[in-house]
Amino acid sequence: MIELARVWRRPVWLLDATGDVVAGPEPGPPAGADLVTRPVEDGRQRPNTLAAAVPGGVPAETAAVRAALAVAAGAVRQRSAEKRLAVERDARLRMALLAELVQAAEPDAGTRRRALDAGWQLEGWHIGIRVDVPATVDPVTARPEVLRAFATAHLRAVVVEQGPGWGAWSTFPEEPGPAELERHATASRRAQWLLRASMPTAMGVGRVYRGAAGLARTLGEAGDAAHLAATRSAGGYFVHVDRLGLGRLLLAWTRTDTFLPAARSMLEPLRDQPGDLLRTLTAYLDAESSLTESAAVLGVHRNTVAARIARAQELLGVELTDPDERLALHLACRSVLFHT
Repeated sequence: MIELARVWRRPVWLLDATGDVVAGPEPGPPAGADLVTRPVEDGRQRPNTLAAAVPGGVPAETAAVRAALAVAAGAVRQRSAEKRLAVERDARLRMALLAELVQAAEPDAGTRRRALDAGWQLEGWHIGIRVDVPATVDPVTARPEVLRAFATAHLRAVVVEQGPGWGAWSTFPEEPGPAELERHATASRRAQWLLRASMPTAMGVGRVYRGAAGLARTLGEAGDAAHLAATRSAGGYFVHVDRLGLGRLLLAWTRTDTFLPAARSMLEPLRDQPGDLLRTLTAYLDAESSLTESAAVLGVHRNTVAARIARAQELLGVELTDPDERLALHLACRSVLFHT
């Protein structure tokens, strides 16, 4: 942008889809300015835009800038593609390194050295964080938003693309005390609130553990908490394991060998029924009985959801207005789908 502005002797900006400045002089184009714009088509659903200020009432100069922007957009597109390749390469390296750390009982010297080169401290005490997003969100592209939210919330953490979302963790040289843990929990919730303003996220936070093995453990807890957070709109789609209590015990129970057979037996009447009744019932319970939200998740009409839920209640012989039966069914559905 600086070079374009120097050559054209006028301000030039690269704006994102919301009009915020990606590159160019802040705070952006002044209100009421005469602008010539050109989208930078790079495959995004909502591409960035090049914008240049022009003097009003000079058609020839406006036409010249418009033609120049068309050429410049191609160069910006090429540079963006090169930057994207570099970003994706770095993301793959981070993901591979984190996978090694999580899967290894004890990281070898090579893994430890690469973690140190990446600026990751394996010693000390770690608190894991998991942020889940829908498949429509690209974790590589959206990672800067996570970093900004964490920085704004004063949450210091490593952030790594991991599946449909991000794995993150904060490291402390000494075991954090109650006050420090409370500050971290508050910052985590604040970061989740900031992220929810721009994308649908569910955040889970694990407990504090020591060393490389502790890092894998707290990230695992954070992942479980994030799965549970996705069903808790009242809690801001945020779950901290230290604050789960009974909910955490119930979640763990659904993963045991004793619960699964009982869950499958309970839901057996739904098996092989038309309309995928198990998935519909799970979506309905996840959405806290909202037909509209369930229909959006399943991609069907809300009347279809209503008919399927009525059929499921009939087959199972249950009444979903009963809180105990709802809880049992919800846990059973989650357990069976998790092991499918």
